[in-house]
Amino acid sequence: MNAEGWKRIELKGDIPKEGWGLRGCLLNDKFYVFTGRQMDYSSNFELRSIDVKTGDCEQIELNLNLDSRYVYSVFSHKDTIYLFGGSTEANILKHNTVTKKTELVNTNLQECFFDATVINYKESVYIFGGAQTQGGGYTNKIHKFNFESDEWVELETKGDPPSPRVSAIIVKACRSNIGKQNGFICFGGKNENGEREQGTYFFDIEKNIWETYEINGTPPHVRTGHSGFYHERTEKFYIMDGWNGNSPFQDLHTFDIDQRSWEKIKTGNKPEPRVSSAYFWDNENEKYYIFGGYVSGSKYLNDFWCWDLSLPLIVKELNELPRYYGVGSADQIDPEDLIEESSFFKFRVSNGKTNNQEKLIDTMSNFSNTTQTLLMYYFYTGIINNISLFKENLDSIKKFAKNFEFPHLLNILNQEENCFTKSVDKLKTDLIKFYDEESSKDFTIIVDEVEILVHKDILIAFSELYRDMFYTIDEEENTVKEASKRKPKSIKALIEFFYTRDIIDMEFDIAVDLLDAVQYYGLNINSPITSLNIKKLKTTMDLKLKDSILKKAKDLNLTELLDYYNY
Repeated sequence: MNAEGWKRIELKGDIPKEGWGLRGCLLNDKFYVFTGRQMDYSSNFELRSIDVKTGDCEQIELNLNLDSRYVYSVFSHKDTIYLFGGSTEANILKHNTVTKKTELVNTNLQECFFDATVINYKESVYIFGGAQTQGGGYTNKIHKFNFESDEWVELETKGDPPSPRVSAIIVKACRSNIGKQNGFICFGGKNENGEREQGTYFFDIEKNIWETYEINGTPPHVRTGHSGFYHERTEKFYIMDGWNGNSPFQDLHTFDIDQRSWEKIKTGNKPEPRVSSAYFWDNENEKYYIFGGYVSGSKYLNDFWCWDLSLPLIVKELNELPRYYGVGSADQIDPEDLIEESSFFKFRVSNGKTNNQEKLIDTMSNFSNTTQTLLMYYFYTGIINNISLFKENLDSIKKFAKNFEFPHLLNILNQEENCFTKSVDKLKTDLIKFYDEESSKDFTIIVDEVEILVHKDILIAFSELYRDMFYTIDEEENTVKEASKRKPKSIKALIEFFYTRDIIDMEFDIAVDLLDAVQYYGLNINSPITSLNIKKLKTTMDLKLKDSILKKAKDLNLTELLDYYNY
């Protein structure tokens, strides 16, 4: 596996200073960075924000003297950022990002305020480990924060906990193979003797029980100052960097929770190794942000990076198809029925060789339900989220991919470089070919007595409006009369876009029509069709319609178009 998708965000404005012991969090597309220790070991306490879309930086006035603290804990709730503890204090700083109000609040917790680890879970925040001083009073307790009282409550835990430590990493996780048990995974850190700790631990948040994992594979070297996150879609825990005693580790590891197995993966274009950075995992958008940190000697960083692990938009949209057909549900559809019901699935598995379909489906039907589900999702979306779920069947799946000539599937199974990108490119090419498959189009949209043929699967995947309609109408129904009063050429252009991600003859009146259609048809606002509309409207804006068009752009928050016309 290769770590693709890293991108450096160029910063401008009042850029946060270099340092270590940094902490950060993300709120409303802004990454807030609390600075830590500087190169001369002084602590210059400041708060700055970074716009993750533009790289614009701004210093936040706190009007408080907190220069003596570092390696504190930072978390957020609603519109407020909380900073707890640090090297000298056990109080809490609260900064409301809307009202700009900042206040210091005393708390009941007089331990674990130095180099502890915090985690947001649902509407709560937990803190693990930490110390009363930099050199002593270490703990392995877990406390839960009460946002109403601004107080910590110690949890009564059971089982085999990690030893008392600082500088560990703990992330939210769940274990799917045992009924989605929710909790935390803990790795790394050091004890009061300065020894770096080994071991991978799971804390069941529902039962308050610690468990030490018996793991497979080779675990990462013991370390402190590392960073990481839990990727919910693939159910993997990522860690990177960290201090080996002399310099940062130059590695990247994943932990598969189901298999309880560590794997070292290629770093790709990963940024320079560092320790004690400010980092944050945006679970909703599947993006990991990291700022600054310490390298070695007198080298400190203040660069800002984003690692985008999200699926391409086209894959997210096509994910709707297996969901619609019940793939992976309790009443799992089998491959033979799916090939009869779903035209796009049939097209993808045929691979241009219809005489192979019967043999291919027979082979798929002999695999386990889990393997069938993963393969069905692959044929729809071009990706496989978690290869380790194939377990002992992996060699058989590779043989299947080779025998039926699916090279992109084989590349994914072999975890070759850029395998997902190549597979998604193939998916886009297949959609364009599918557009020309007139004989298999199984649905008709009637607009002003003009009949427009389309595949039902395409409407299900790309339009929330049509998808909801198919959930309610009779399965045999294959015609609908368009009720939106749009022009036939606009509907044809929309259908063309669904297949090709482009509109060859993008006329001005089509762009105006489709600007409104984004909301009406339940399309993703980030869809390339929005960019096509903007491009056309920027170059051929009709001044008579300018105000009404820009009002709709404002409703949709199309900042590119609004900025272009200074609206």
